Amino acid sequence: DYDTEIYLQVPRSEAERVRKEIERTRHELRAEIAAIWRSAEPAHFQEPRFETLTARLEAMLRERFNRSGRQGVEKVVVVSGAGLRLGR
Repeated sequence: DYDTEIYLQVPRSEAERVRKEIERTRHELRAEIAAIWRSAEPAHFQEPRFETLTARLEAMLRERFNRSGRQGVEKVVVVSGAGLRLGR
């Protein structure tokens, strides 16, 4: 079991739209993320920065949020069990 947080970097002009879409499709997103996790190879969880999982999540989230020429997701960061809290 991995205690994991996923952060999205989005342009300020798109932040509200992406936030509303996340709220509206919260359960769908959880299911898609869970499917990515369940289909991962054990080695993917040993990568220092979860490069493979991050790339898969980023592709899925860009497909969902970067539509009609809008740049909804610029970057995805996966943080797992680090126990460090930076910022707020």
